[in-house]
Amino acid sequence: MKTKLKFNSLTHITFLLGLSCLPSVGFAMNHYRATLTDSSRQPIAPSLVVITAQGHPLPFGPGEIAPMELGTLAERGNTAPLAALLAQQGFHTTSQGQGPIKTGQTRVFEFDADPTHSSLNLFSMLGCTNSSFVGLFEQKLPRTGKVTVSVPAFNANTRVTDERQDHVVCFGGDPNSAEKGTSVITSSEGLLGVGDIDKAQWSWGSFPATLTVEVVTM
Repeated sequence: MKTKLKFNSLTHITFLLGLSCLPSVGFAMNHYRATLTDSSRQPIAPSLVVITAQGHPLPFGPGEIAPMELGTLAERGNTAPLAALLAQQGFHTTSQGQGPIKTGQTRVFEFDADPTHSSLNLFSMLGCTNSSFVGLFEQKLPRTGKVTVSVPAFNANTRVTDERQDHVVCFGGDPNSAEKGTSVITSSEGLLGVGDIDKAQWSWGSFPATLTVEVVTM
């Protein structure tokens, strides 16, 4: 499914794939097509994509405290609370869920943005983990042609990484039954092998996904 969205480069507009967004005015815009490819052994849940304006980054990032709402995305794949939080902080948001993609599958979306003043941010739950997610922070957009970037994984650490199936949604578990973590966002390069989740079946490398962003029209 392809979704076309437009962004004003001086506002923050967040969206879940599947909804149109506010029109952009007064800026030189490129039309982009983005393709997220799952290269892990994990299902990648619905994506929350955020276009941020230069000088106005998100209120969280690697090494910083994860808001509870990011934890909800990373633990349960529910993007709506994070979208609502960003709306309260002045970000324009729309929210709608979409099913996960699996190994080798892609998620395609289209949008308009100003490549000079805008950056791309993306967050998706890694389905069979305590609180890990694939994420991009402040990815620059190409002015021409296309760019493919490796998308790393992060751990929101809102839950202790015990890798127990009864604590992970993918296996029918309840994240609330797991011990709370530090909530400091760190890199995540695969399962640790400490619980009953099969590392050989479900782990990933440094980059569980790739994202290709292509300029369709200028």
